[in-house]
Amino acid sequence: MESGRGGDGSDHTGAQYGLPDEGEGRPVEDDELRPQLLADVVGQRKVVERLQITLNAARRRSEPLGHLLLDGPPGIGKTTLATVIPRELGTEIQITSGPVLKAPKDLLPYLTNASRGSVLFIDEIHRLPPAVEEFIYPAMEDFRID
Repeated sequence: MESGRGGDGSDHTGAQYGLPDEGEGRPVEDDELRPQLLADVVGQRKVVERLQITLNAARRRSEPLGHLLLDGPPGIGKTTLATVIPRELGTEIQITSGPVLKAPKDLLPYLTNASRGSVLFIDEIHRLPPAVEEFIYPAMEDFRID
């Protein structure tokens, strides 16, 4: 029996399912298995449809996407959707986590390195300290740093 083939001769490399080929023994990275575009997302149909409408509207207006809050229990795809959005828009993403941002100064690199239309994804944003919350408001509302 050949390597990668089942007893029935079928290919079990994952290629038939659109999965990345491990090639030369290289392990498949988790990011390679995540959806790249909204069309690749399985489940959350209503959320995906609403996001598609929102993204299309931003594109038609030639304006950056407004602020989004993805809320829900763990494991429903919030992070996946957050990484798909900038790919759909052809822009950059910066990712951080609420618990990492202990003081306003910790947020500065993300805000100063942001380009027009880029995405800042703050995972666990509900865990931001109040001082950081107050600091981020003017950046979100007026695109300025106090």
